[in-house]
Amino acid sequence: MLLNFYKRLEIKEGQVIWPVNPSRNFIKNLKSNVPKNCSVPFNYPGEPVDIIIYWLEKKDSLSEVLADLKDKFKTALWIVQPKTGSNTIPEAVREIANSQNMIASKIADFTLGEYGTRFVNK
Repeated sequence: MLLNFYKRLEIKEGQVIWPVNPSRNFIKNLKSNVPKNCSVPFNYPGEPVDIIIYWLEKKDSLSEVLADLKDKFKTALWIVQPKTGSNTIPEAVREIANSQNMIASKIADFTLGEYGTRFVNK
């Protein structure tokens, strides 16, 4: 995991971070790098969490993922995808987010081969 990862994602103490489709290595690194009093559930706890980190799979539709998750977070939704081979372009991502009443507000490296786009509700 990249240095100061949780600071780049603006993870604060006491927040609930829900990772969806992560690698085992990412979970281990996330838990060891976020503030100790953060909660990291593996399943949706039934009420909005502070931050969702979602690994987009090839079969996923970004617009469907955003529609499904937009009411399940309070602060940010991070969509993670490969740096190469991704078929989404920034303009299309902004358009899709806008159609879901969201804003694509930040991009950050997650690993050497992945990046994430942060979405927030308008």
